[in-house]
Amino acid sequence: MILVLLALGYSCEVWHSPLAATPRYVARAANARDTRFRNNWLNNLVETDMELNLNHPYETGLEQVLGIFLTEDHILGKNARLGARNVSILELVRDEGSAKLVFEREMQSSNEVPGILASFHREWNRIRQEEHWVCKDEGEWHCEFRVHIEGVPAKIKGTMRLHGDSAACTNSITLDVRCEIPLLGKKIAKFLLDDSCIKIGQEHQATLAML
Repeated sequence: MILVLLALGYSCEVWHSPLAATPRYVARAANARDTRFRNNWLNNLVETDMELNLNHPYETGLEQVLGIFLTEDHILGKNARLGARNVSILELVRDEGSAKLVFEREMQSSNEVPGILASFHREWNRIRQEEHWVCKDEGEWHCEFRVHIEGVPAKIKGTMRLHGDSAACTNSITLDVRCEIPLLGKKIAKFLLDDSCIKIGQEHQATLAML
C-alpha cells in the first residue's frame, strides 16, 4: 500500500504512537492541487454499496403466494426448477404472525465471471439464506433477509414486502450488496447485484409456474 501511495504522488510520514508497538504511516497529498484526486482515489478503497429494487406481481392471493415461499415442498420444488443442488432447509417455522426460514443450497453464477474476479469464482457456490417474516396486517407481510455466499467477501441483505388481498398481490423487493475489498469492491458488488437480479427473476417465474 505504501508503494502505491508513493507512486500516486503522496508523501508518507511515520507517526509513532506511544500506545502502538509499530509505527503508523500517514499518507498526505504532495500539494493542495492533489486533494481532489486523492479523495476520488481513496473513495475506491472504501466499501461499495449497491441497491436493487424490484416489484413482482401475482394474480393470486397473498396467502397462497406466501405458502409457496414458506412451505417445504414448494421451496424444494422451486429450487429444483432453478437448477440448485444440495438444497437443505435448516429451519422453517411459522405461526399466525411471523415466520422464519433458513436454508442452504448450491448454485452456479448466472453471468460469465469477469477475469478480474476469477480468484473468487467457483463452479458451484454454497449459499445460505435467512428470512424473518412478520405479518403487519391482514394484507401485508414484511421480510428481512440476509444472504451469505461462501468464500465471497460481500454482504448481501434486503427486504420483501408482500402486500395484496385474496385475489392478487405484489412482492416488493429491495436488495443491498456491500463489498469492502479495496479497489475491487465496486466490480464485485455490481457482479453480485446483476447475478442476483437474474436469479430473483428466475425465482419469480418458478413461483408463477407453481401457483
